Formats: sequence, C-alpha cells, structure tokens
Amino acid sequence: MGFDCTRKWPGEEPDAASEPTAERSFDGRDACALAVRSVDGVESAAMPEESGGWLFVSTCVRDETEFDALASRVMEAAANRAAFVVFVGEAVNVADVDEAMFHWVANADMLRDARVVGRSMWFDATPKDAGVRRGMPVREWPPIIEMDPGVIASARERFGAIIEGRA
Repeated sequence: MGFDCTRKWPGEEPDAASEPTAERSFDGRDACALAVRSVDGVESAAMPEESGGWLFVSTCVRDETEFDALASRVMEAAANRAAFVVFVGEAVNVADVDEAMFHWVANADMLRDARVVGRSMWFDATPKDAGVRRGMPVREWPPIIEMDPGVIASARERFGAIIEGRA
C-alpha cells in the first residue's frame, strides 16, 4: 500500500457534505478471535491489543475458490469487529504481531490479494505457488531464512562477553 502525496486535481476533494463514519471500537477482541477460530478451515486467530484492530488468521487453505469461501465465512464471523483481517499460513504465530505483519508484507500483493468487505478489509498473505491467482501472476516465494540454533547460542555468548568486558 502507498500514500498519494501528489497534488489534488479539482473534483478529487472529498465531498464536504458527506457524513463521517462512526468511530469504531475494538472492545470485542477476544469474542471476535473466538468466533473466527470456530470457522472451518481456520487453524488459529488472534486480535492482539497492540494490533490496533487487526485480526490475524492462520489457515492451511490454499485453493483459490476454497480460500475465497473461507474469507467470506471469517468476515461474517468477525462481524465488523476488525478493521483489517490478514490471512497467513498455518506456521505463523498469529499472536505475535511482528511475525504476522512480516508475513503480511512478504506474502501479499496489495492489488491481487486484498478485498474490501463493508467497513473491513482482508489480505491473503498465505504462501502461494508460482502461477496465476485471481487473474494475476504469482512469483515463486522464497523460503523463510532461519538462523541455526548453534549460531544463535554462539552469538549470545560472544555478545554477553563483550557487554561484561570479557572480550
């Protein structure tokens, strides 16, 4: 997504006579996540407080038609309690906002993988096979790089030695 920072042309200004939409409250976070977790095809769902109204949903559904049906069921279950819904793969920890947002940015194309439903918007950030999805090309997705546990332990030991003045 981007922001339009260009100068506006006459007629592009919002209609001053239009009524602003009602302010939204995301007080029903737990109820929303619980309702969504009960939807067939959902592995897990979370709406962490620090997400500001984002609902993260993990699923193993990859077929385009099945996914679109799942998205409809999830949006109905969320009942307008989430501003944004991000669907990610089943391996993603949806309770971790940083991890879920990383997968959103890494696995979604805003033109191909986003839909507006009422006052909410969903994003398909699930892993995809190379080919065509929703009539648009999909590139081959690279694997997530993970550091070897031994390297992590060694780096922590060395960093600790530097902090303690042993190095």
